[in-house]
Amino acid sequence: MTELRLSRRPVTRALTTTKINVPKTPMPREALLEEIGRACGEYGVTTTSFGIASTKDPRLVSDIRRGRQPGLRVQRKVLAYIASLGREVVA
Repeated sequence: MTELRLSRRPVTRALTTTKINVPKTPMPREALLEEIGRACGEYGVTTTSFGIASTKDPRLVSDIRRGRQPGLRVQRKVLAYIASLGREVVA
């Protein structure tokens, strides 16, 4: 929630309107890979296309498989992209 000062009283509003379960702490790498794998299999998306569409990083999935631990911002982008594909995300 952010505060907007339009007058003397603060007005609060939500930043997002999409309802996805976004983690407040980073997910384990394996759990994120599972979600990505399910989404790619279910929607027929290649891992390269998934990385480009979700974070503009074509090597995202291969880097995670090699041991990269994505930060919270990247995880949120990935989960939001999966949700936009129509899949319900459980984090």
